[in-house]
Amino acid sequence: MPQDWNNIMVVTADELVPHYYNCIKTLQSDIARHINDDYGIKRVQKGGNGRQMLIAFDSLPPEIKNALGDPRKITNPLEMFYSEDKAAGKFYSEFRFEDESGLSLKHIEEYVTNASVLRAAIALKSAREYERKSKGGSLKCIMKTICSDVILFNEVLQTKYKTKHTLPSSEKRFKEAFKLFENSFDYLTLISRKLRNENRRIVTDDLLEFLNDLFATQDHKPTRTEIVRQYDSFLAGYLEVTNTTTGELYNPADFTTLSESTIRNYLDKWKDKIATHKMRSGDRQRYMGSFKTYHSLDKPSFAGSIISIDDRQPPFKYDSNNNRVWFYNGIDLGSEAWVCWVHGKSKDGIIIDFYRQLVRNYVQWGIKLPAELECESNLNASFSNTFLRNGMMFDEVRIEANNARGKRIERYFQNLRYGNEKQRTGWLARPHARSEANQAGRRNAFVSSKEEDISKAPIIPYNVIVEGSLRDIEEWNNSPHSVH
Repeated sequence: MPQDWNNIMVVTADELVPHYYNCIKTLQSDIARHINDDYGIKRVQKGGNGRQMLIAFDSLPPEIKNALGDPRKITNPLEMFYSEDKAAGKFYSEFRFEDESGLSLKHIEEYVTNASVLRAAIALKSAREYERKSKGGSLKCIMKTICSDVILFNEVLQTKYKTKHTLPSSEKRFKEAFKLFENSFDYLTLISRKLRNENRRIVTDDLLEFLNDLFATQDHKPTRTEIVRQYDSFLAGYLEVTNTTTGELYNPADFTTLSESTIRNYLDKWKDKIATHKMRSGDRQRYMGSFKTYHSLDKPSFAGSIISIDDRQPPFKYDSNNNRVWFYNGIDLGSEAWVCWVHGKSKDGIIIDFYRQLVRNYVQWGIKLPAELECESNLNASFSNTFLRNGMMFDEVRIEANNARGKRIERYFQNLRYGNEKQRTGWLARPHARSEANQAGRRNAFVSSKEEDISKAPIIPYNVIVEGSLRDIEEWNNSPHSVH
């Protein structure tokens, strides 16, 4: 913005580059070209050593002077009060309609400009009322003058800011918009009702509940087309649907027609698939893998605070029947050290062997048993009322029922599988690994989802598999801690 400097109106080089000159060298060349002329752009202060280059405002070409605006000439009284409303920019950028969509960049710019002009108009109105009162004048027709100034202000906006406002030019409609905004700077009032209607939420919470109740309890898995047909049958009165929460029948008069695409878009949302998929899916583990969130547990600060235990089968087969070795492991979550492990060809009796070995290890090391234990329910549920009761063998015991994501040890098993065991011959890849790096490769890896696939994997002797697993545990326990 032009400013006074030693009684000369000047602008800085930064205000001219790159808006009116491509680079500083182009500006300097233009200055040098007219240095000895009575006309042309003139420099009044060199730049450098912390100083800015200053250019005489009156020496600039007319188009640049008009664009920058001469503060000595007030062409519209709103210029004294106008500035971009930052709060409006934040509001419109974060605004969301009922269908969770936002405003386009074009509409954001439009509404920010309108809000900024209205704020300036409010300030101008207050100043004009004060001036008239102080001089004993009448306040009549002030809004008419404000409306006129706002309409003419578009010329200033176009010249200085390369934009325009879209406020009503009709005095009556302008007064309405002004009054709504003036009460509490309500930015929502400036958003077109047409946009709000176009982006309204068609599928309400009640309708979503109805759609879930419509087919969540069906034994088979209906297609989207079947859902649409059933919904149309319900609207026509041929089908009765019961609210699974209240037990009441839904009233068709409370609902409107829906397109197949609308039903598909909303039922494919993660939160709605949870309700429908759980009732109709026959694969509990796949359901939990898709929808159950991971536990977020604080990491213990001290060794001996809590151990996590579970069974696993290293991904190698030891005979032609595709059998794999069973291990039952325990890891201290504070030190990240494996504190107990037992193995066998079946799960029978392996859990008793594990707890016996756990006690032997801690007695041999001369330290107390951990304070807490987390485990799975499959092999441990039968001990929940005996030595796994809180306060018996451990102060606290948390038993997770068939929930792999609720036990921290699963993460360490993953590190063993993809960090140590993956490098060895005969490694069996998971059939649907999400990470490409964990999928079956061209060598030394075999998909284990189908019998005919796993049969192609080489047979690794039982003792070799056990020896490799024990060596992995030894290397793990002699490796650096992940944090300390």
